[in-house]
Amino acid sequence: MNTKVFVLGLDGATWDLIKPWSEMGELPTFKMMIQNGVYGNLVSCIPPVTYPAWKCYSTGKNPGKLGVFSFVKFNPQTFKVKICNSIDFKAKEIWDYLGEKNIRVAIIDMPTTYPPKKVNGVMVSETPFPTSNFTYPKDFKEELDALGYIPFYEFDQLLYLAKDIQKVKEKLSIIKSRFKVAEKLVDEGFDFINLTIFPIDAVQHYWWKSKETLMIWKYIDKLLCRLLIKISNKFNEKWIFFVISDHGMRSYNQTFYVNNWLHKHGYLVLRKKNKSALTTDIINFILRKYGLLGSLSRKIFLSFSGLRYILERIYRSFDLEEYVDFEKSNVIATASGIYLINIDQKEKLKHELIVKLNKLRGEYGKILEVFPKEKVCTGPFLKESPDIFIVPRKHYDIKSFGKDVIGRRHRWLATHKREGIFIAYGYCIRKGHVNISIYDLAPTILHIFDSAIPYDMDGRVLREIFTKASSFYKKEEVYQYGRREILRRYVNKIKENLRLRRKKLET
Repeated sequence: MNTKVFVLGLDGATWDLIKPWSEMGELPTFKMMIQNGVYGNLVSCIPPVTYPAWKCYSTGKNPGKLGVFSFVKFNPQTFKVKICNSIDFKAKEIWDYLGEKNIRVAIIDMPTTYPPKKVNGVMVSETPFPTSNFTYPKDFKEELDALGYIPFYEFDQLLYLAKDIQKVKEKLSIIKSRFKVAEKLVDEGFDFINLTIFPIDAVQHYWWKSKETLMIWKYIDKLLCRLLIKISNKFNEKWIFFVISDHGMRSYNQTFYVNNWLHKHGYLVLRKKNKSALTTDIINFILRKYGLLGSLSRKIFLSFSGLRYILERIYRSFDLEEYVDFEKSNVIATASGIYLINIDQKEKLKHELIVKLNKLRGEYGKILEVFPKEKVCTGPFLKESPDIFIVPRKHYDIKSFGKDVIGRRHRWLATHKREGIFIAYGYCIRKGHVNISIYDLAPTILHIFDSAIPYDMDGRVLREIFTKASSFYKKEEVYQYGRREILRRYVNKIKENLRLRRKKLET
């Protein structure tokens, strides 16, 4: 009787909402899972954003081993910005390792998965823009259509209409269609299923602690209950259920515009807006104001590559070269962090900026947590990462450009925080509380399936979530070493033997 795993990813899910609503009886399924399973905080990566957080979960590796640090990638040599996609991430994922053991996998709607890749099963990728090519295999789209699957685009989230209650209600149908697909995959006997519900993030950003947000969560709770009942009725299968988020959320009071601060202190030189930048701003305003993302505009969008180009420009926020005079600047802040440019003595400037940014205070106290890249990332892509990472403290959010250095809240009511949610429930799962890292899920899932854990994963097996009588608690982890690591360990062993032999001769 094989163990099966279901991972429910809830983008932006936070205990700030789920805990009180569960205790009030509004979310009975979550309350039941918390009381009968293991739960706690999931500490996300830095920066705690959708890209790269979901990939940090699925690979068990930090951004320095993935090569992606945000939705967009900045090249400090060419000063170009590009939108990231699945091809930019340079690491294998849970489902790749499981597929090698002939374990059938299904991945539904996880951001960072477009374009989809070949897996031992099916993949439905979360897409930035409307497209018809978002599944593996391609003909799986026909099955999705038959099940009433409704696409939701990351681009929709960016231009989400904050005060449109109808758009909030539309999310109920979108969410229902995903659970319907998941239930079908459970019936079809998949061993590992990963379902991500992405629209929650948008609703919480714009509506936060509102009756509309509660409406969404109550609906998820209801669908989750139905899914658990379906799984529990499969008496010949042992299911472990994980509920996770890529990051948490919280309210805030003020916005810190980092590039405005860098400009004010002489580190960044700005240009006057040119005609192209103004055109982008105008289109951006029209789309946000009037929401030209209905079914008709999507059909047009799929037909004309020119419209795709325009929307891609807006999706990446702006072309940095239209705003920044790079030849005269020493720094630039993107969504990833702060890059040092055009300077030889980087360490001196980096230290200077870290000291100054750490001291920054606003109306509600210190504004930022500041990290040199070496404290955030390790791995082959460390040289591509921002030189300085910044994370907003309580009461603050960070944006690139604005009218002032510190301003009021922008269009969001809530922003990200590092503490997300974690629940484990089901077969051989004990009751209790535990805090974990986002990197711990991948090695733990591989451990459940008796799959070797790559030695360079940054997480650990969460042995403490299992009952002590279970095989998952008792068995040792099996690690997989690459050729370079095997050689390094062999050389170190020879060195250690020589050291011991010398020591013995000396005595």
